[in-house]
Amino acid sequence: MYRPPADDVLADWIAARERHRRIAADIWLSALVVASLLVLMGDRFLAAPVLPAAGAAGWLVWAWTGDVLYCLRSGAASHPVVRAEIPWSVAADHPLPVGWYEAPVRGAVHRTSLGWVWRPSPLIAAELPVLEWSDDDVALQTISRMWGPLQPPTAQLRLYLRDGGTVEFVVWHPDRLLPATPVGSTVTS
Repeated sequence: MYRPPADDVLADWIAARERHRRIAADIWLSALVVASLLVLMGDRFLAAPVLPAAGAAGWLVWAWTGDVLYCLRSGAASHPVVRAEIPWSVAADHPLPVGWYEAPVRGAVHRTSLGWVWRPSPLIAAELPVLEWSDDDVALQTISRMWGPLQPPTAQLRLYLRDGGTVEFVVWHPDRLLPATPVGSTVTS
């Protein structure tokens, strides 16, 4: 039977992510306005608006490159692979000390024919184990879409386990994982 978590860590992440994106958008817009005002002050500042514009273009190229790499990774693996974050306490398989911030750990979610696999990013968390949940362990999967400024399509993926717990992720490009519940399972039949 499902037991709700004591506190919804993912909701806190979503709110913090939205705040950070808004702050980043405000800073970028402010830098563009200041650069534009500098151009009005004199001709020697004509190149000033190029800096914020180049930063925005660089960010877009970075995001596009990551998306292309995950598409290639999905093709090579023959199953959907998307970028995902999971709570550190879940990834490390032990709780944090009281008062510590539950930080997200980046990695990738693989939707294989046998179940769900989360692999930590080898650059960020190589020491963490690979986590697996078979379709027999998962009673239900839900995907709740999120929206935020300057962010690719993201969603909250929640796996409701048969033993009563849940596993929550923030995933990028959730459409690649659909349908979350395999066709023919007890949920979709």
